[in-house]
Amino acid sequence: MANTFSGDSNCYAVWNFESGALTTDSKSTNTLTNYQTVAEETGDYKQGSCCASFDGGSRQLYRADTDLSAGFPLKSGDTNKKISVVFWIYLLALPEASQSFYIVDKYGVAGNTRSLGISVYNNAGTYELRVRFGITSGTSSELWTAFSGLAIYTWYHIGITYDDAAKGYTGVLWDTTPTAHKHVLTAGNITNNISITTADWCISGIPDRNSSFANMRFDECVVFNDILSEAEIDAIRGGTYATPSATPSASPSASISASPSAEVVISGETCWGHLTDVTEANIRTFTDNWAGTGTIQNAGTGDAERIALDVGEYMISEVVGTGSIYIELLQNEYAAGDTVIMQYRHGPSIGDCESAAWNDYVGKFNSLGFAQIRIESTL
Repeated sequence: MANTFSGDSNCYAVWNFESGALTTDSKSTNTLTNYQTVAEETGDYKQGSCCASFDGGSRQLYRADTDLSAGFPLKSGDTNKKISVVFWIYLLALPEASQSFYIVDKYGVAGNTRSLGISVYNNAGTYELRVRFGITSGTSSELWTAFSGLAIYTWYHIGITYDDAAKGYTGVLWDTTPTAHKHVLTAGNITNNISITTADWCISGIPDRNSSFANMRFDECVVFNDILSEAEIDAIRGGTYATPSATPSASPSASISASPSAEVVISGETCWGHLTDVTEANIRTFTDNWAGTGTIQNAGTGDAERIALDVGEYMISEVVGTGSIYIELLQNEYAAGDTVIMQYRHGPSIGDCESAAWNDYVGKFNSLGFAQIRIESTL
């Protein structure tokens, strides 16, 4: 499967590092400069059929600040000050004691243009994923040690986010040692606002181009000017990311409402919701193949049906193959005092969905591929 970023207005760059197009931004105009001939690796990669290979010896891909596309996060003049960076990395070597490899950054040291720097640091033999945030006009920085225990010869999928409004950072790291394992990185806040500077955007090394070059393979780097959720980062890793602007929403005829007798009225053929770019395979009649302790009654003409629930009774939908789409469930016209709990669970396969924990529905969610809905009355 392949991620779809084309319709996402918050995505500002996608570098897939394909053979013959190592520097190409497939989303926008942020073509990179290949400094000292970064190589192509066609035998070991995570997306497409190639990745970028850096040997630690002064090789770098970069784009000057003035050449970054308008609205690119942390570009000089940026007032939004939100960024999410997601990428694959495979370390071929590790830095010497008390030294760093910079992976991806906009972090000039010599010119005091520090803004954001993601690196690997050798802390007395423990290899840490570190993020530095430039402050005080780029003259200093604050540090987040995001993860400890990085190793060579394994692919990591990493997503880092920062929102300057709250001065808050979050992140997700997946490793493959020995099997895929997910680490939700500890969220936190810096004290000062991030600096917006004129530093180049760099992959491997810093804008000074004189030190801190990485020895790594690097694949599918994606940059957003908003804050990705954990689920969205996971979807990019799985190659199932779908444009949030294609958010499906239930049509008015697909609404779910509870009457004063705690009955839930279901109607419509497209209760999962869809837009024109979602295929018919994503659409199911919400009332098909329900199970549970309630009863389904015919409530009139057309497709309308009523699920009658007493206190503690519930109904569960079939597991629906949705693909990676956003799902919004409308709960309309609840009578005062009624309590109907709606829950969902989802996963990348039917089995994963059926074994997942139920989540209380509080707003739209990005399905991992298969989803199921549960309704319970507590009236």
